[in-house]
Amino acid sequence: MDDLPARLRRHFGRDADGAVVLSPDTSRPERKPALAAQYLRMSTDHQRYSLGNQRAFIAGFAESRGIEIVRTYEDAGRSGVTVDKRPGLQRLLSEVLSGKAPFSTILVFDVSRWGRFQDADEAAHYEFLCREAGLSVIYCAELFADDSFGSVFKQLKRVMAGEYSRDLSAKVRAGRRAKAARGRALGGGAVYGFRRQVVNADGSAGPILQEGQWKSRPDQEVRYIWGPPEELAVIQRIFEWFVHEARSQAGIARLLTQQGVMWRDGTPWNGDRVQKILRRELVVGFQAYGKSRVELGKRTIAVDRSQWTYVRVLEPIVDVDTFVAAQERMGALKRGHGKTEEEMVRELACLLARQRPTLEAIAKAENMASPTVYRSRFGSMKAAYERVGFRYTGYRRGLNPDGTPLDRDQTIEALRALHKQHGRISLKLIKASPGIPGDNRIRTIFGSIAEAYEAAGLPVGPRVGRRRAPK
Repeated sequence: MDDLPARLRRHFGRDADGAVVLSPDTSRPERKPALAAQYLRMSTDHQRYSLGNQRAFIAGFAESRGIEIVRTYEDAGRSGVTVDKRPGLQRLLSEVLSGKAPFSTILVFDVSRWGRFQDADEAAHYEFLCREAGLSVIYCAELFADDSFGSVFKQLKRVMAGEYSRDLSAKVRAGRRAKAARGRALGGGAVYGFRRQVVNADGSAGPILQEGQWKSRPDQEVRYIWGPPEELAVIQRIFEWFVHEARSQAGIARLLTQQGVMWRDGTPWNGDRVQKILRRELVVGFQAYGKSRVELGKRTIAVDRSQWTYVRVLEPIVDVDTFVAAQERMGALKRGHGKTEEEMVRELACLLARQRPTLEAIAKAENMASPTVYRSRFGSMKAAYERVGFRYTGYRRGLNPDGTPLDRDQTIEALRALHKQHGRISLKLIKASPGIPGDNRIRTIFGSIAEAYEAAGLPVGPRVGRRRAPK
């Protein structure tokens, strides 16, 4: 206590003699750096927001504050208007909510990189989930005060980030509408029968683009032109077969392949490719746009055809009546493929006019649906036959011209005629004669083959026995 000043002795009181004065401890405990994760996102924004620039800025921020970055989550080329299709942010939130995140801080370049959510509360919600799990979210380029003013300013920045996306989306839609109104292609590669040609800023025609090529300058546009004559001839044949011959899309594809006509890439045609040709308005010279509508951050909504906008861009190669007939027929087809019920009934009636419509004849007929399709469409072959006025019995032999089976008296006459023709009668001859009912049918009518012979007055051979009566 000798080094304690007398004035402090009096301040501390009488018992100050027992006080102990320690020298100040100048040593400081070593502080471990805070562990953090960084979230990076880039869509198609300005280069300022490239992943490399974000990573470099965040690294400098972390180093100046003694923070160690242990995890990186990133979404390259992803829109920020929704959490969907952003696997990086989804993994980050999943790890945070699991309670096992090996970091206590999340570093983000700015509010817009966290997201341009159309509802500012959604952005705040995800940040709140992190805070509730004990983690803080720091926007390195936009440090907000930890008070009411900072909260208000942060919310304002969230609203501004969402408004930026809405404004940009509206400008993009308006630009696309203006481009479509000028008859320009809105993207995608050329399809069968068409080619893409560059249109320069002054309206002059540029080069024709080959497969996989794209315009070279932002001020250029692209328009559709007709392809080579041989492809145009194929398109005309497709419409002819579909409308006037009532062929199915799959049948047309098979016919083209049989004729050696291949798709542009050398692969065979299929029903889907044929259907796309049949639905393309460009064949009558019009380009349609406004087929769908997408709300920012939401699912694309198909627009009714009556609300589409059409612009004439080419001279037609298919007449309008044929094109409209093709659309009406496709609308009548179930699931867009095959044949309509009316066409199937008409073709079955035509087959009946030429011959008896057996399953084998139906299966072999050209440009006719298979028996399986008939059963699927009508429920059974019997129902299909009845639609054309043919009485279906289930028996394939021993039938009258109208399809009804021979009765008892007719069967007796048929057996006598067979005996007269060959001078004998046998089960083998019966089976070889389609005009006579089968042996099972004869047994059903007469009880046995022997009893049928007796009813017809024919000799019964030694090998023709009687069927035993059931016990």
